[in-house]
Amino acid sequence: EKKEALRQALITVLTAKYTGHWHPERTTQGSGFRSISNWKQLDGVFVSAAALAGVPLAVLERLLPRDVVVWCDPYNVTYRLGDHGTVYTVYEDK
Repeated sequence: EKKEALRQALITVLTAKYTGHWHPERTTQGSGFRSISNWKQLDGVFVSAAALAGVPLAVLERLLPRDVVVWCDPYNVTYRLGDHGTVYTVYEDK
């Protein structure tokens, strides 16, 4: 199934990107580096994961909001829609 293939590809790509940039003792250190977005163009993380999973970029471009930013930090994943939107928590482990 393409959904599972994309999920696995995202895990692979994010793990590679975040190696050396994951600081559980200082969770906000490197937060900007760990952000992924679809602001002006599809982030390279999404492009790489789509290629690895065999999912056409057009599918992701259609499904992802054009102005989403996702921050993946230790113990916390959040996202924001728009430049001044509210930040929402997707995952939190206190």
